[in-house]
Amino acid sequence: MPNSLKYLAIYRHETEKLIASYLIEAGSEEPLKSESSKVCFELKRNQLRIDERQKIDSTNGSWFCKIDDKGLFYLVLGISTYPERHAYTLIQEIQNEFNRLGNDLLKDDASLKLHIKKPLKDLGLKYNDLVSLDKIYQAQQNVDQTKIVMEDNIKQMINNGQQLDVLSIKAEDLNKNAKSFAKNSAELASIMYWRNMKLKIIIGLIILAGLLYIIVPIIIKVSASN
Repeated sequence: MPNSLKYLAIYRHETEKLIASYLIEAGSEEPLKSESSKVCFELKRNQLRIDERQKIDSTNGSWFCKIDDKGLFYLVLGISTYPERHAYTLIQEIQNEFNRLGNDLLKDDASLKLHIKKPLKDLGLKYNDLVSLDKIYQAQQNVDQTKIVMEDNIKQMINNGQQLDVLSIKAEDLNKNAKSFAKNSAELASIMYWRNMKLKIIIGLIILAGLLYIIVPIIIKVSASN
C-alpha cells in the first residue's frame, strides 16, 4: 500500500533549526529535509501566527503547517489528497507530546529530539494508515455527535427547569398579589360599611329632628288648649 504521509518535521522558530524529523517513505531524507527548511523559512517570513494553520503545496505533495506558543514549527508532508483534518489532528497529538515535557526540556533541543523520536515515529505510522484512521475518525465522529445531542438535551432540560422556575416565581407573585388584593378589598368593604352606617345614622337623626320640629309645636299647642 503506498504511503499517504511522507515526512514529519519540527523546527525551532527562533533559530530555524530542525529539532526532530521522521521519514516515512523509503529513500533519502535530504531532499525533504531541504524542502522543509525552505517551508520553515517561508512560514517565518509570512509571520505565521500562533495556532494558525497553513497549507503549502509542492511537487512532493502538500505541507500542513502550524506553530505553537512555545515557538515550535510543526510540518507534515502528505500526498496532495491527504485529509487536512487528519494532518492537523496529527500535529495536535505531537503538540500534546511536547506539552507533557517540562519547560526545561523544551529549551534543550537534544533532550527534545530524544523524547520525541519514538512518539513521532508511532504517530507517523498511525496517521499513514488512512483506512484504519478513517474508521477511527468515523467512530469518533459518532461519539462526538452523540455527545452533542446529549449536551443539547441537557441544555434543553436546564432551560425547561429555568422556565419552570420563572413560572413558579410568577405564580407566587400572583398569589401574593391576590392575597394583597383580598386584604385591601376587605379593608375597603369595612370602610364603606361604616361610612354607610354613619350616613344612615345622620339621615335618621335629620328625619328625627324634622319630625320633632313638626310634632313638638303641635303637642305644645294641644296642651295649651286644654
